[in-house]
Amino acid sequence: MRFAHRYLPEARLGGDFFTVTQVSDTQAGVLICDVMGHGVHAALVTAVQRVLVEEVQYLAGDPGAFLGELNRRLHHFFEPLPSSMFVTAFYLVLDTTTGVVRFANAGHPHPLHVNRAQHQVRTMGGNPSEPPFALGVAKDSVYPEEQDAIKAGDVLLLYTDGLCDLGEGKDLTADDPRFLALVQNCARQHGEAFLDAVLTQARQFSGQEHFQDDVCLVSIEVQRLGSLS
Repeated sequence: MRFAHRYLPEARLGGDFFTVTQVSDTQAGVLICDVMGHGVHAALVTAVQRVLVEEVQYLAGDPGAFLGELNRRLHHFFEPLPSSMFVTAFYLVLDTTTGVVRFANAGHPHPLHVNRAQHQVRTMGGNPSEPPFALGVAKDSVYPEEQDAIKAGDVLLLYTDGLCDLGEGKDLTADDPRFLALVQNCARQHGEAFLDAVLTQARQFSGQEHFQDDVCLVSIEVQRLGSLS
């Protein structure tokens, strides 16, 4: 697997973040999160969230349980606060021997699956318009595990909603054909060049140089699949 990322905070500090974890010799876990709001307040919550993520690494091989425990701990942290807070999150585990992707979603945009061989881009996962509650909203939220599969040469694009919240009536959604076409236009690029091309396309679509919110992009390019032996 080849990983690349781009992070563009709306202010000097932001509330988006991601982690990549080795789950086993053949599995990697990738988490992307978006704290409500931006700026210093969101950055402080992000710092707390990072600590909690480290504390629940023992569940990294089980996406649903991982988000469930993270939710319980965040809810305990948020409960005494005078104003409501939440964190959207998406966590996946990719197996490089089989190409199977197991994942769970907490109110976050579903990743895009770029199939280069078939020149297609699709939303990965179930109904992207009805994911479970974001983290920290309800103590006992359940995050069902879903499965999908990718092939060698494919790319997964994880992102926060700042990429689509373009303002001035030009907001996009994960299943908007214009958004899928925007990403497809960049599919021949690799690594950081792919992400830079996506950002450029989004800026051109909105007609603005700066995004309205924090933007975090993580790409996972599967270079080969199979056993280590």
